[in-house]
Amino acid sequence: MRLRKGEKPLIFLFYYDDLEICNGMGQARTTHELGCFYWALLNLDKEHRLTRPCIRVATVCLKRAVGICGMEAVIHGPHREGESPSWGVWMELLDKGLMLNTPAGRQSYRGGTALLAADTPAAAGLVGTKKAVGPKTKSICRNCHCCQVAGAHRKPCSFLAAIPSWAKFCKGRSCPFKLRSVTDIAEYEQLLCDVLAGKQKHSVVDQWLQDRGLNTVLGAVWRFPHLSVLTGCPMDLMHIFFEGVARQGLGAISYWLTRSCNVDQHRVPAALAEVAKQFGETRSFFPHINTTRVEHLREGMDGGLASGDCSFPGTCVQLAHTVLHLVAIFKPLVPPDQRGHIMWQYALILCKVGRLLWRRSFSAADILELDQAIWLHDSLLLGSPSLQHLWKPKNHYLSHFPLEILLWGPPRNYWCMNFEHENQLLKGAFEHSNFASVEMSAADEKALRVALEDLERKKPKRD
Repeated sequence: MRLRKGEKPLIFLFYYDDLEICNGMGQARTTHELGCFYWALLNLDKEHRLTRPCIRVATVCLKRAVGICGMEAVIHGPHREGESPSWGVWMELLDKGLMLNTPAGRQSYRGGTALLAADTPAAAGLVGTKKAVGPKTKSICRNCHCCQVAGAHRKPCSFLAAIPSWAKFCKGRSCPFKLRSVTDIAEYEQLLCDVLAGKQKHSVVDQWLQDRGLNTVLGAVWRFPHLSVLTGCPMDLMHIFFEGVARQGLGAISYWLTRSCNVDQHRVPAALAEVAKQFGETRSFFPHINTTRVEHLREGMDGGLASGDCSFPGTCVQLAHTVLHLVAIFKPLVPPDQRGHIMWQYALILCKVGRLLWRRSFSAADILELDQAIWLHDSLLLGSPSLQHLWKPKNHYLSHFPLEILLWGPPRNYWCMNFEHENQLLKGAFEHSNFASVEMSAADEKALRVALEDLERKKPKRD
């Protein structure tokens, strides 16, 4: 984007997720499910851009409306006179240049949406990839051609190794998967031309989309002037690592401790409490494991293997604290003669990956260290008979982080965590609701909170 004289840039992050609204008995599930769209201004410094006052609602609608009208209609749809335009229309206007009122007077701005934040199903709705990975899904990744046919996706991958200037620092690592690129769009365009000319059947286009894991090539956000449909939706740290890879890894480590090392399962929650006290952390920052959940830590499969769906309880923040303090929590529980075991080595590399991803800034050396750690993590997982069955698509998605940090910076600057917190606050608006006009109630709740918090900040402070 080239700015004209006197213009200032405005760059936005756009977020989408579904929010289930139901009463305490779980009734009316899916009936009032909402599609929530938020935005945040990336011009702000990284400490404030995703704080609650800086996250605003773009629009709220019923989830079923997205299915009926289509995602593109929600984002770019027309508006009646007197109504606020859709987010997509605002972005097109901003790309041409807008005069906005500021405390310093009228100022000319230009810019648009550069990044999307979403979990995997929501991102698929925005960019046009498959929402779920099933046995018949071929390409499983929205950012590269990673095919799962015959287990082809079960490989460590370093996307940095495919960049000539970085490859010399990635010795021993390789990139078996090809990133999506404009070549794919050109190939799709040629296929359409061949269909129109009668050279190909339309079924060939459908098969082409199926082979690449796509519902559509451009997706609903293709009209955002400054958004790349190929690289503008990076993997989310919250869902991919902490609530995916790390949750399962912690579950596998706990299973190994309690079954192979004969550690009493009740020592795990005790260790969590002890480490919270040791580091002066609030106990609620670590998972609460009740009696039922403790018993689940010992559940596995035939052959002494951890369950393929093994998991560790806790919210994203609780899992993050557990991973960051993993060595302090679990090392006292590991018998000295077992500290060379591949499971404990896996635990150490999982901790290292988590600590690197948690950083707020990265040097080139940090990115290379993260890439190597993820390669070792995946190699250990796939090379161990006791771990290889745990491999999931999220393990592949993890390998995208080093390249995406190179493109977009630290993942905590654009992850879903803060937006998910907003969703939980919106749910509070329906604790005593009769579910009349839920989308208006949700939007009004957020607007009221922003206004009240703004008033609180402007209040003169008392001694």
